[in-house]
Amino acid sequence: MNKKQKSLANVPAKSEMSKMQFDKTALRRLFSYMKEYKGQLVFVVICILLSAVASATSSVFLQTLIDDYIVPLLGTDNPVFDGLIRHL
Repeated sequence: MNKKQKSLANVPAKSEMSKMQFDKTALRRLFSYMKEYKGQLVFVVICILLSAVASATSSVFLQTLIDDYIVPLLGTDNPVFDGLIRHL
């Protein structure tokens, strides 16, 4: 038996996985371990949410910048960058 076959021997079959149910006691035990770090966990979740909002906001900002300021400058012979510079 090679390494790949050995590692796959520990993985339950799909039929067995569908029979597995959600274990509430395991979740309670996990949360009991994390009780000491409640403040740090809240801080990390807030940071993750702020990061997601900042990422979405930057995408919208770049879309507006490209659509309203950069694309119109591409078709002109003498582009004027005043609006683009003001927006930045």
